Amino acid sequence: MIKVFKNHKSEVGRVCRIFGRRNFLVLFAAVNLLFLTNRYFRSDGLFSESRILTVAIPEAKDIGVYDPVSIKYADEKTIVEALFSTLVKFDFDSNQVVADEASRFYWRESQLHFEFERDHKAINGTRIGARDVYFSLMRLFVKSHKPVIAYLKSTLCGEKPLESIDAPCPGMEFDEKKLVLYFKQKNPNILALLTCSIFSVVPYSSIDKDNLKISNYEITSGPYFYAGLDSKGRINLKPNSGHWIKNTNAKTIALVSDEIIKLSNGHREARSIDLFLKGEIDHIPTHNLLVKGDFEKIETSMKTYYETHLTNELSIVYMAFTNAGMKLPLSDRRKISLAIQSVFKMNSHELGKYRRATQQFFFPQGF
Repeated sequence: MIKVFKNHKSEVGRVCRIFGRRNFLVLFAAVNLLFLTNRYFRSDGLFSESRILTVAIPEAKDIGVYDPVSIKYADEKTIVEALFSTLVKFDFDSNQVVADEASRFYWRESQLHFEFERDHKAINGTRIGARDVYFSLMRLFVKSHKPVIAYLKSTLCGEKPLESIDAPCPGMEFDEKKLVLYFKQKNPNILALLTCSIFSVVPYSSIDKDNLKISNYEITSGPYFYAGLDSKGRINLKPNSGHWIKNTNAKTIALVSDEIIKLSNGHREARSIDLFLKGEIDHIPTHNLLVKGDFEKIETSMKTYYETHLTNELSIVYMAFTNAGMKLPLSDRRKISLAIQSVFKMNSHELGKYRRATQQFFFPQGF
């Protein structure tokens, strides 16, 4: 479904005329997301701590897939966020970037300071702090060549490729309880960038120093850690008692691998649908790929109570510079980005009382 709020079309058109229609693209879309929860997991309206929460996750067979450096899909991001905390996170209630792994952060001129005062530990007692954040960033700079990573790496460590996590990086310094990032000028968008899952904190002691892969998923910075495979071959996650988040809803989360399968009648459906109907899965998240007829099958076949949650319509706007637009000066690209952003802020009242406009710059070309 394509939806453009009435004032947006004319305003975006005006921005296009000012800056040149060939320089960028703005795409509009609206979607609804659906997830299903089996009532059997719940008791008296609250999640039962004694039960295992079984969750359908596409191709959840190898814990090694859930590395912040290499995630590609929404389902991988969901598990990464359970296993690893980020330096800062976005709080939707205040519409602000707030502390997560860092207990406090602030700008001092062009220097971005992060302080670590929490007694945060992995399940094995290893303390998580500034050193882990520093080497997580260095590992990211060595292993990833994505544009957004290359931008931050060149800004902090220079243009020369990094050969190891021990290579010098003059734009970062750390001690036991503090990390400082040095920029040429203050850039508030950096904090928004650091909320992304790819910047998750991977504990230094969990890394294989030879190949920089995560060798021990029991040592994590997030509210859960990898507890191995159960007798059914499912990946199990358990709460990390050393994390500051204590209100985890389940004592064990079992990831059930979900795939699209072909039935004997030639139709295709998500494997999770049949398991959900049998009561072997408690939760099918929004990011799972359901095919036509899956939901109807649940409606007509489900014998016990279940809950369906359909989100409000999400209006998504995506902006990308064309090859011609990428030749514009950085200052012009920023003006275009802010002009488009202001269009949606100006007309955000059209979203209604219980909705809000949000925005995110993904690449340096938008800064």
